[in-house]
Amino acid sequence: MNKQIISNSFIVFLLTGSTYLLSIVFSILFAKTFGTSKAADTYFLAMTIPQITHGITSAFFFTPVIYYGSKLFAHAKHKELHAYFFQNILISAIVSGILSIFVFLTAQEILNFFFPDTPVTLILIVTPLIVLFGIASVTNAILHLHKKFILPALLRGTALLGATLTLIAFADVNFVALGFSIGILCLLFLQTIFILKHRYISFSMKFDSELFKKSFKYALPLLLGSAFYYIARNAPLYFATRISEGAVATLSYTFTIYFAIPVLITEPVSTVLYPYLSDLAHKNDKTLRKKIKLTTALSFAFLIPLTMGAYFLAEPVITLLYQRGAFTQQDAEITGKVFSILALSIIPIAFRSLFHSFFYAVGRPWVHTISFAILSLFIALFTWILPLSLTMLAIIIVMANWLTLFMEGVLLAIMIRTRITRFKETF
Repeated sequence: MNKQIISNSFIVFLLTGSTYLLSIVFSILFAKTFGTSKAADTYFLAMTIPQITHGITSAFFFTPVIYYGSKLFAHAKHKELHAYFFQNILISAIVSGILSIFVFLTAQEILNFFFPDTPVTLILIVTPLIVLFGIASVTNAILHLHKKFILPALLRGTALLGATLTLIAFADVNFVALGFSIGILCLLFLQTIFILKHRYISFSMKFDSELFKKSFKYALPLLLGSAFYYIARNAPLYFATRISEGAVATLSYTFTIYFAIPVLITEPVSTVLYPYLSDLAHKNDKTLRKKIKLTTALSFAFLIPLTMGAYFLAEPVITLLYQRGAFTQQDAEITGKVFSILALSIIPIAFRSLFHSFFYAVGRPWVHTISFAILSLFIALFTWILPLSLTMLAIIIVMANWLTLFMEGVLLAIMIRTRITRFKETF
């Protein structure tokens, strides 16, 4: 199984790496075309809407489907498992459909509060992404549970490819958002064909009400945690609207590289590790604690030099990548300075991905909720009491992430030391 984890992690690493490389290419081309203009600010703020709703639907469907699906799989209840998958697809489509209608009715007013005269066309294009992401949350979970990691890992990449091609062709933020939607739709079609071909679902409407009650209870803290996570992740962009025009775009360009670095190390491992850890936890396997310690140690060894390199090379890297077209030398200097500060929180961002996989696997999803609630609270508190600027906003993000990681690390250490990392039926 260790060889499987390593090989699958490497595959996901390559695909995730390609995706983040493409996201950087897209960011460079977008910066060249729009710089730090109001159009760029509006686009990045509008795209936070499907991001937030994707986080909500993923929390509600992706993790619970893997968690309870692995339980059915472990007991060889394949008929019930395939019915459970199909029913989750239906429910995700209904829930995300209702959510998209709500967003369409409210998003215009929300965005106009920050940027008056936000084009309604952009809202119309962004809204369908909510439904596509909602269904993809379940299809990704189905494929992950069957150890098929390639198609799920391509989701963001195909979306970015569509957005990049339309950016090159039309240089209009509305078409860029449309290209993003088309990319996701194409990959979702391929996932559906693959799932049907391998008969991973059965078209059964016989609901196991008890199982869905457990799924809902398991998902509830994840749902709250995901909401807090996306508040914490996107709140700086909304706070940046109070600083100056172009501040949202500057922060967004920085986030492209900032989130890519730690994710390239820990996300492939945590993505692949979670289904395996869930299996071990359900079986109360004694090797679970050993795998947690080993994964943590290896990740830490990679992240220290990455953090140092990102801190010292931030400004020249930003200048090399971005300083062209509408993105001026002054824009590059400001973005580089912000990125050098944010680099100091690469380690906590990366470790959070690993720690949450550990907590999910042993049936303690509430840790996820508390963690991001505290992170959101720290960011809001520091933003309120400290003078606001782009560099101060970066310092606030760093402080909040380190404080939250420290609390999570203490909890995980206690769990390992007291030998309570075996599976626990929380609900």
